[in-house]
Amino acid sequence: MRNRHSRSGRAILLAAVIASAITTTLPARADDYTLQDVSRHFRAGGELGGSSINDRGQIAGTRRIGDDWWGVVTGPHGRGARQIGITGQQVEIYDLDDAGRLVGSMLVPELGQSRPFVTADDGQTLIDLGTLGGTYGDAVAINAAGQIAGLSTIPAPMGAGQYPRATFTTRDAKGLRDLGTLGGTMAEATAINASGVVVGWALDATGTQRGFMTGPDGVGMRQVDDLGGDFTLLRGVNAAGVAVGVSKRVDGAYAGLVTGPGGVGATGVTTDDGLEVSFNAINTAGCAVGEIWGPPNAYYAVLRDPQGALVRLNKVVPVPAGTGWLESAIAINDRGQILVSGLDRHVFVLTPTHGQCAGR
Repeated sequence: MRNRHSRSGRAILLAAVIASAITTTLPARADDYTLQDVSRHFRAGGELGGSSINDRGQIAGTRRIGDDWWGVVTGPHGRGARQIGITGQQVEIYDLDDAGRLVGSMLVPELGQSRPFVTADDGQTLIDLGTLGGTYGDAVAINAAGQIAGLSTIPAPMGAGQYPRATFTTRDAKGLRDLGTLGGTMAEATAINASGVVVGWALDATGTQRGFMTGPDGVGMRQVDDLGGDFTLLRGVNAAGVAVGVSKRVDGAYAGLVTGPGGVGATGVTTDDGLEVSFNAINTAGCAVGEIWGPPNAYYAVLRDPQGALVRLNKVVPVPAGTGWLESAIAINDRGQILVSGLDRHVFVLTPTHGQCAGR
């Protein structure tokens, strides 16, 4: 239920999403959400990145201080914060579970490698999860059972560089597995649900990027249904196995993608006024979040409810003066709280006062 933004420039990219089908936009209601500005926890050094929010309202992310990257995690309800890592360790945090266990990537200077990690029970010590033999790896998502999805590079044949591969492991750092591909050379995991179902992207035998989904416990990679074009990227999956992301249609246009349970069936989502859409995460209630691309060449945060209606969050939540607007809805938890990035490096939490996304 989260999305990540990384400095490493890997293959996962947010595609331009060209509008297609029509959906209904709900009327704006100023009392649907309360807004909390948590930017102060991430803004030291002028750079930040919120990446995940758990059901306790803890927020995890990354900030830069000088030449160092540090992990940051708040307390429940976004209150207080502590820093993760040591000088020179270059820690990035991508996800956390409801127990506050963190996953991400760290630099191991003696190896000259970025390695995936999970925090120990003390919430501070970083456990190296290893790689598949390459020099780069990260852990991008963790579920309540301690199952972890991620990425590791592997050496390419004949010494021709390295390939990224999707991985699955557990927090005891035993049994790192290559999830395979869809017939091509590369794959990357982006999210995991409570049953250990992993989603992401993989190349097929023709070199086309497809969305994939595994069965429980990361077993059995298969291609999900998409919109018929030659590009799909999944970024989130909920407990029912409904995945979200972006996909290209047969006519070459892009649209937000919402699959059916188990990745069977595909719905393309666009706005009613021709603006671009992409989804980053989905919660148990079936509420998906992401962004639209609109004038004047900017992103705007969006929510899709279980009935398929789109809510432009800037119309629902008044943003304090001087903080710009809500650019991207990054993550949503099962309480319906939404982690949002804003203009000028702001980070906000939107908490629902009522409605279908409020959950438990």
